[in-house]
Amino acid sequence: FDLHDADGTILGGGGRYDELARLLGGSVDIPAVGFVYQADVIAAHIHETDDVRRWRLAYDTSAAFTTVIEWAQKLRQSGLAVEIVEKDQSASLILDSDSRIYWDGQAYLPEEIDVLVSTLKAASQ
Repeated sequence: FDLHDADGTILGGGGRYDELARLLGGSVDIPAVGFVYQADVIAAHIHETDDVRRWRLAYDTSAAFTTVIEWAQKLRQSGLAVEIVEKDQSASLILDSDSRIYWDGQAYLPEEIDVLVSTLKAASQ
């Protein structure tokens, strides 16, 4: 099967591959299914069709990556689209090694996430 968008662009596909093991030299057929999605095509498509503001969260390399993930999850759960990027890329949000996020010159601690979310949502409008 193929997975298409409304314009017919293939986003992924898959099917049954029961004979694949034998075709690759195995002695018997093995029941198998598979699926692949075209991540680059999907990502490009999302950016083309999505008018939601995407917040780029960069982090100090001395920050624990689990902290980066926790912040991103909390922001996403609050309805924001957040992408984690390397610090040298342009980013709208910066996470430092003390777990503070900086946006527009202001620092926010984890317990101030509601204030940050409100501020970012207001800036998105």
